[in-house]
Amino acid sequence: MAEFLQGLMISPELQMYFVDKDSGEPLAAGEVTFYEDADRTTEKPIYQQVGSAGSYIYTELPNPLVLSAVGTVVNGDGNQVVPYLFPYEGTPTNSSGVQQLYYITVYSSGGVLQYTLAGFPNQNLSATSSGNNEFNFIPNGQFLAHTDIPASASSEAGEISETVTDIAQGGWTFEVLPSVSGSDFVTFVSTNGISSYDTNPEYYIKVKCDSAGTPTYKLLGIKFEDVNKFASDIITYSFGFQAELEAGSSLEVDLYLVKHYGDGGSATDYDPLGSLTITNAIEWITFPNLIFGENTGKTIGPNSYVQLAINFPNQTYDANLTNFVLLSSSNAVNQFPAQTNADMLTRGVAGWMNKPASDGSDLYLVPRLTKEGLVWDDSEIGDVIFESQTSIYVDNLHPTTNRMLANGAKYIASEYSDLGIPFSRLQSKYLPESTTTNIPMYGTGENYFTAIYGTSFGLTSSLFRLTNNYLGAVTTPANGAGSPIASAVEVVHAGDAGYSVKSYLRESNLLFIVGTVLGAENAAAEASTSPFTVAQIQVGSSLLASINSVTCVIAGLAGGERFYFSNTTTDYYVWYTLDGAGADPAVAGRTGIKVAVLSTDSNAIVAQKTREALNGWAVYDLTLNAAASISSSDYWVGYSATATTPQKYAIWYEKDGAGDAPVVADAILIKVAIITGDTAAQVVLATQIAINSYSYSVLDARGYFIRAWDNGAAIDPDAATRWSMVPGVIGDEIGTFQLSENISHYHIPESGSTEFTTIGNAGARQAPAPGSDLTEDPQTGSTGGYESRGINLYLNAVIKY
Repeated sequence: MAEFLQGLMISPELQMYFVDKDSGEPLAAGEVTFYEDADRTTEKPIYQQVGSAGSYIYTELPNPLVLSAVGTVVNGDGNQVVPYLFPYEGTPTNSSGVQQLYYITVYSSGGVLQYTLAGFPNQNLSATSSGNNEFNFIPNGQFLAHTDIPASASSEAGEISETVTDIAQGGWTFEVLPSVSGSDFVTFVSTNGISSYDTNPEYYIKVKCDSAGTPTYKLLGIKFEDVNKFASDIITYSFGFQAELEAGSSLEVDLYLVKHYGDGGSATDYDPLGSLTITNAIEWITFPNLIFGENTGKTIGPNSYVQLAINFPNQTYDANLTNFVLLSSSNAVNQFPAQTNADMLTRGVAGWMNKPASDGSDLYLVPRLTKEGLVWDDSEIGDVIFESQTSIYVDNLHPTTNRMLANGAKYIASEYSDLGIPFSRLQSKYLPESTTTNIPMYGTGENYFTAIYGTSFGLTSSLFRLTNNYLGAVTTPANGAGSPIASAVEVVHAGDAGYSVKSYLRESNLLFIVGTVLGAENAAAEASTSPFTVAQIQVGSSLLASINSVTCVIAGLAGGERFYFSNTTTDYYVWYTLDGAGADPAVAGRTGIKVAVLSTDSNAIVAQKTREALNGWAVYDLTLNAAASISSSDYWVGYSATATTPQKYAIWYEKDGAGDAPVVADAILIKVAIITGDTAAQVVLATQIAINSYSYSVLDARGYFIRAWDNGAAIDPDAATRWSMVPGVIGDEIGTFQLSENISHYHIPESGSTEFTTIGNAGARQAPAPGSDLTEDPQTGSTGGYESRGINLYLNAVIKY
């Protein structure tokens, strides 16, 4: 950044060349001398501009100036220049801002006086600015809005414990960089409306150091969002404030111009502008003719800002400051501009509101007061509420505000609601909050598929699984252009129109098979030839669906082995191939369901594959190539089952930023960005993220009781066996579900009864003979669980404070 000596002004009023007053000839070798107007024997410096655009500096010229042979102004090297004047006391780097004009004499080489100029430049410049009719760019210069720093277990009230502390709304911070050391305090003191400060501000800020540390910077700063605000090499501003010391006679501080070029931008610049002195009397401390400078050649990213900051020294001190002013002026400041409280709050609090996102992701958010000011708050996105409105919703969405029904609907992340809200806003909450990495917490949505990857699924390196989210058979994935898919696709389950059951994982290798039709099973479930453990959990009836559990193990499982289950009308056998081997046992009277497993699969993976097959989902294991074997625009196609015709998707690759979307008939395109050096594992990960970012399902809360998330509190005795339809999500997790249960109990028929009948699995027995009376109260065996509960889902219980 160029070094701009504040207060310098070009001098166009001086002749570009001088002539002799008598002869009219050029004043060759004449002398021009510059003095203080108030003391016409004391020379006053003048300056020249040197350097190039973006790196100008200003150096003193000889005084007196000796003119050239043709009467022009030249520097000591004989080069023609235009002098710059500084009509204030001191120098541009150390000035009180008090005006001090020039007295100029012009003599011929023979010593003949040509003329004099007094009180120059005579432009009716004011030495100071009253500020009353000027706009103060600092919105909260009297700290009307601020946030006190509370005491903590390790710090006192007001003590600075962080490198950056937001201290007052409107951009005010106190920064200790690069790390906190010493003992610094920032507090706000009420004047009770009466003080010796101009305009009686309600507060002043007390900056106190009890123990000096060794930080590079201790900055009391005011930020302005966007580093290009005020950016100019010629426009001048004037900065000022009132201050006093509580102890000591004087304290020298430095004024810094800080330019933060944003996320991913150029390195932050810390440019010292000059020194300022605070004394033990309330005084205006001013820095006139401040030039912010251009940002030519800088890379600017989002969240950039420009900051004026007072850097305090590493010593003890106790200073009070208020009435901060930044004016569009070249004059020194000596008064705080008239401002109402409404103006300060509007600009300092509401004025710091972040710029609404152009993609609509801030639409319908509420403003929240923070330490910085008002911001658009997205913290409530994804929260679940209850209301009485029902008929107002259109296509699951509220027509006038940002609400959607919690009914399990699927949303395409790239699409928008009629209100202009991108559906990606909710997705940005669901993805990072999910228990399973890179899968939305409630899944990718019906009529689509999910890409599964990770060690917990037995999927590493170049292998991943594509699981449909809807029942039905579909075409096996295949290469479309090039060879992104490296080898033959393994069909774990081909998909089916369904078996009138749903299957859930309740533990890593324990799954439930729940009938979707009320009524008794056609035949009891059993392990048959498999090494699995199969148990009946609930007997189906006209009021209940049947429930069976299956505990899956890989040890002892051979190709062709199976277990049995039934719905209310059809008997099934689930049979396995192991490493591709095993023949269909073709069990008479039963319908077969094929599942492909590997000898390297864990018990949990066998259970995962079985669950997906029982739900009728098409499941495939795919191996992808490394990026070196994939060309730009190569693609493969996959299919998702729907209630009607399967949907085709073309997953295509943009490589090193190059490649055009392929034209694939009837296909929805999903782009995957890769680079040449990506390994097969990196290509798989990028593919998984792209597929699972296309859409998401919202929570389906219909018909469920809400249960507060246990989160390890051990209040829910069955927390470990909660289930979800999302791959990898089981147990004590948000968004999981739990079947209804009755607490374990006994049944005791009364004596004298002539008959009783066992219902369920409570262990009661029929009376020995019809008509026989019981002579004592018999007791059935106990049955049930650890508690009585309804079917429920977990949500996190929180309290606003």
